[in-house]
Amino acid sequence: SLLANEDHLQLRSLEEQTTRATAVVLPTHNHPYFIWDLPAGNLRSQVEPHLGLRALLPLATCQVIAESHRVLNEDKKTIAHLSYEHWHIAKTNIPFRTIATLRSVRGYEKESRILARQLLKYSYVLATGDDLFTEVMTAANKQPGAYNSKPQISLDPTMRADKATKELLLALLHVINANAPHIAQDIDTEFLHDFRVAIRRTRSLLTQMKGVFPARTVAYFKENLRTIGQSTNKLRDLDVYLLQMAAYRARLPESLRDDLTLLSTYLQEQRDQSLAEVSTNLRSTHYHNILQDWETFLREPEGTSETAVNGADPILQVSKARIYKHYRRIVKKGPAMVASHQAADLHALRIECKKMRYLLEFYDSLFPPEKIATLITQLKQLQNNLGHLNDLRIQEQYLLNLTKEMSMRKKRARHTLLAIGGLITLFHEDRQQQETELTQTFATFISPETQAIFRAIFK
Repeated sequence: SLLANEDHLQLRSLEEQTTRATAVVLPTHNHPYFIWDLPAGNLRSQVEPHLGLRALLPLATCQVIAESHRVLNEDKKTIAHLSYEHWHIAKTNIPFRTIATLRSVRGYEKESRILARQLLKYSYVLATGDDLFTEVMTAANKQPGAYNSKPQISLDPTMRADKATKELLLALLHVINANAPHIAQDIDTEFLHDFRVAIRRTRSLLTQMKGVFPARTVAYFKENLRTIGQSTNKLRDLDVYLLQMAAYRARLPESLRDDLTLLSTYLQEQRDQSLAEVSTNLRSTHYHNILQDWETFLREPEGTSETAVNGADPILQVSKARIYKHYRRIVKKGPAMVASHQAADLHALRIECKKMRYLLEFYDSLFPPEKIATLITQLKQLQNNLGHLNDLRIQEQYLLNLTKEMSMRKKRARHTLLAIGGLITLFHEDRQQQETELTQTFATFISPETQAIFRAIFK
């Protein structure tokens, strides 16, 4: 657990009940900490692998009211010093724990022991070295680790396909609702990223599980969710550019690095405008109505429909058929798409592989975990190649368009345009390397050995 108290942080081991590291920090008035806000040292090095680009946000904030007393005997002599700490969750007035600390005065140890027993009788807790983390979380109604951007649902193989798929979609809706409120707050960029992935995975599941839900219902929600996802595209692209700006600078000759400042400023201005637009959309009545309608549908009892012909079939049967058919399509069409090196073909293959991976991850609980893990690992590597190629192509095109726009906006942009030209050259070289790696990665994914695994599990 990580505890913040005024001007310092404390990293505690829940298992060993010990302090592993501390760090002095500036008070942030409840603003988030990023890893770069923490001073170099033991605490930062232990936290960094788990934090990445995320901001540290408080799960719960406690307020402690302390009071101290002298305990007197009949002769008005002090026999002990007693102090109380009344703990309660911030903005509530109900203590969830009162801790008593009793320090006896020499010569009155017996009286202090009697007093300690009385305190325990009246439900006071004597101070110990125990960590209060679990109790604080319970009082705040928080469950650390409950959030997962990729929900893991264990499915019964005999469950109806529509019921099982609704369980998966409800878990994804939870991810959407958990992230949406934080996007406008602009805490960190991963809220938007997780939101977009959950929308995309939802649409993919609706598309892939054909015949599970009524066709008109699927078409309605797919279109509206597509619109929601597309409304965030520009903001996400700008986030990526700005997050990579330091890497861009590092790859340019030193004489050109400072010339990216104008580009960075321009992108930040564009991002501020895009964030305002996305925030407005997420506050709109239309957005909330769509999400409410979607939740209502997912919680409705399973029914019958002429276009939901697979809804009542066992989920194991339906998922096996969909996964195997999708893989066979990639095996059949993929080689020509990879060989063409055409942007449109590689983009289409990337989408197909992404859908394939989603299916494997959605229904992995139904199949042998070791073999599924092998297939997902291959797909991740393949997706990384295709994703990098797509990103490089988009970045090249965006920067090319930007050179026209910026050259018209500011005369002093000439040096910035030279720096952008250098980046475009580097992106082009990266694309050639990624295309070479893609050929090898894709060959592994459609190799006879991998095809045999797919046949054994899904055919």
